[in-house]
Amino acid sequence: MGKRNVIRLDKGVLNRLVESAVERVMEGVVVNSSEVENLFDIDSLSKKDILSMATDLRVYLMGNGFDSDMTVDGDLIIKEGVGDVMGIGGLRKELGKLGFKQWQIKSEVRSNRVRTVILYADIEKNTDIIKNKMLGYGWTVAYVSGVVVKEGVPLRVMGFDPKEQRSVTKEARKYMYLYHWTPVANLESILENGIEPKSENDLYSYPPRVHLLKGDIDRKVCCKVGWALFNQSKKNKDGRYCLIRVDMGKVPEDIEFYGDPRFEHGFFTKETIPAEALSLIGEIKYTDKFNYKGEDFVENF
Repeated sequence: MGKRNVIRLDKGVLNRLVESAVERVMEGVVVNSSEVENLFDIDSLSKKDILSMATDLRVYLMGNGFDSDMTVDGDLIIKEGVGDVMGIGGLRKELGKLGFKQWQIKSEVRSNRVRTVILYADIEKNTDIIKNKMLGYGWTVAYVSGVVVKEGVPLRVMGFDPKEQRSVTKEARKYMYLYHWTPVANLESILENGIEPKSENDLYSYPPRVHLLKGDIDRKVCCKVGWALFNQSKKNKDGRYCLIRVDMGKVPEDIEFYGDPRFEHGFFTKETIPAEALSLIGEIKYTDKFNYKGEDFVENF
């Protein structure tokens, strides 16, 4: 169990709490509340108002949360898991109840500054139960490995990404274009209906989303991403993929973008990219499912 720190609820403490919350909001941490008006003016609020707003604010810290609960006199408890994504300290406590040892729970910051979680699960554990538990804690499974050996114990490595994360829409909209790989078989539908979110791609399992490449990605890296999709695909047998360009000037302003936790050159969105924003760049045919041969796409074929 984590250490519990008790702090007297006075104006100084409240000001420090608010300042800390404001700093994190300014850093881009998501706030799941519309009740932030007047939050900065402590003098205009009653103790009851402050307690209510602080409880409803539900700031979640993308895994950078408190390592121990922090209790404040007056029924105000700020702790990991108060929002939609439980921090690593809270996960250690909850997963400990399922028999996980501390070394079996790891947190790391991956691509686009997104914190992820890795679990080394005993092979006798039911991975579906773990997935469901983690989903309840705000983490979605990205992958499950085959059997590996760590600390002399046979395990399965399970990677998890936050169910919700801060928007990077401003960063994404700095690019004139983003890009998207798809099998040739999908091209006609995409150009007619747009790119619709799906529940998984050929590399990882995710909630419904559209994966996109940043506009400044190196051409060779871009082509290798297409091959990686072919390498992992269970459906595509012929190795033919299309590269689609997304004109960000034609993407509706209300569509939000997020950093891909698994690829530094990637964004994703949970919304459909409309057909009017899309155009075909070219086609590529990969010749070897297990070895990248350096294939390049043919433009405007």
